[in-house]
Amino acid sequence: MEAYLNIMKRLIVSAVNISEGGPLAILIDGLDAASISLGPEWEIFALVHESGLIKNPRIRTIEFPESKKSWFNRIRLEWFGFNVLSRKLKPDLWLSLHDITPRIKAKRQAVYCHNPAPFFGISLKEALLAPNFALFTWFYRYLYRPFIHRNYSVIVQQCWIRDAFRELYRHPSIVVAHPAASNIEGNSSLSRISSPKSRIVFFYPALARVFKNYEVLCKAVKSLPKSVSDRLEVIMTIDGSENHYTRNLRRRYGDITALKFIGKQNREAIERIYA
Repeated sequence: MEAYLNIMKRLIVSAVNISEGGPLAILIDGLDAASISLGPEWEIFALVHESGLIKNPRIRTIEFPESKKSWFNRIRLEWFGFNVLSRKLKPDLWLSLHDITPRIKAKRQAVYCHNPAPFFGISLKEALLAPNFALFTWFYRYLYRPFIHRNYSVIVQQCWIRDAFRELYRHPSIVVAHPAASNIEGNSSLSRISSPKSRIVFFYPALARVFKNYEVLCKAVKSLPKSVSDRLEVIMTIDGSENHYTRNLRRRYGDITALKFIGKQNREAIERIYA
């Protein structure tokens, strides 16, 4: 076993806190891309809370079902459990896809910080609607800090987050990973939009969280004159059953016919709607 580990190269993608939405799509797409671009000398491991999330046969999954049960479990895993695993697998690259930098031993490691919540200026009203999220925003920026300078690179989604990280953490290498072009084929919606008699459809797929700006969207549609809103259909992937925040939105804006509350959708349904 030891000789085998010394021959192979290993990529470990840590994603034990990812289970839905955009982060899950990034995880699946990233692993699929790695399985295509990396040669047979590479072993690819995905650390997940549930092995069934990953369908690619080339990806070796290691399951950590306790990781999402509490923050204590998560921190213990990131700062202690993964250290033991890294010394066993001896990775060439350890990529953490969910914000916290693990305390591990690897030739090179990087962290993808995709959550902008620590920079969200939460109001008292929003804090009352989503108290757990309020605690999350106040506490999370301090979870970014430990061990962050162990990373060869810190990866973020937008330039403003890069600038904020530079100011807060003084890391020398912060990379902006711009989203790739969609692989959804076809552009049939253009012909519908070009006709003044047809309805114009906007689709906003996002999780039911305060910082996703659903209220901004609802207020914007409500402010439109009826002659305009009658031609619109704004589809949102919430239905009011998720939490206090979305229940409040559904109560206040549910009678606006242009707003369609369709609830959470899986990735296949999202792609069908896009197409």
